[in-house]
Amino acid sequence: LGHVLGLALGAHGFWDPRKLPSATRESPFILRSWEVESGKRMVSRWRGEFPSLSSLTFYQFDEAKLSLTEAEATYRALAKTNFPSLYGATNPFDDFAETFAIYVHTRLLGKPYRVEVYRAGERRLVYRSCLQAGTCAKKVAALEALLGIR
Repeated sequence: LGHVLGLALGAHGFWDPRKLPSATRESPFILRSWEVESGKRMVSRWRGEFPSLSSLTFYQFDEAKLSLTEAEATYRALAKTNFPSLYGATNPFDDFAETFAIYVHTRLLGKPYRVEVYRAGERRLVYRSCLQAGTCAKKVAALEALLGIR
């Protein structure tokens, strides 16, 4: 639903990897976390400070670029950004969809969202989304403006 809303509300253009539509390049929501590189693709504004977040891949399993041993450091880096989740940090379209989904679950439905990282049975980290931590207030405001909330 987040992907459909992102496209329908004009938060971004169609997610065609061969071209970058102006709706994506100029989106007030997208530009909070992404910038155009070489006029061809969107890259994370956090890539220089937290390069591990640019190495995120999902559904790669044994071929993943990051290992489970890097989970704690990766979530610590994520907590310093305005991305709502690791999946949201992979591209602008999933960023919008994840922000929307976590917004609905945490703000509208009052449900919890957290990721706990354990090592050798000891809890090492509790990650809370930027929506709960307050590190993406401008992104939330942009989402609420698109949704007509407030």
